Amino acid sequence: MLREFTKSDWRGFAGVECFADDSLPLITEAGEGPFTIIVDATGVSVTFYNEIYDTFSASRLRLPENKAACTIIARELSEKINAAPSMERVRAAITACGLPAMEEL
Repeated sequence: MLREFTKSDWRGFAGVECFADDSLPLITEAGEGPFTIIVDATGVSVTFYNEIYDTFSASRLRLPENKAACTIIARELSEKINAAPSMERVRAAITACGLPAMEEL
């Protein structure tokens, strides 16, 4: 479930932006934790943390200041990831929701 950013979220995700109306960005975890979905003033993003290799992968869909559209996409993406958390299915869900392919950071 999407929730507003907390102080600890700001520490972990520097660079995330508030919306023009000063409302806070939204965040949720999916797939039992390795996936994080963020909705902010620049769009919606998904990050994946691989504990084994200590690497991050990410995908971002830029929809500046379109909080409503980004929230819908984020909820749909979260539901799809939670339903089938394998990387292959997650990649398909990301593409189905209109986000570009994930890239390692």
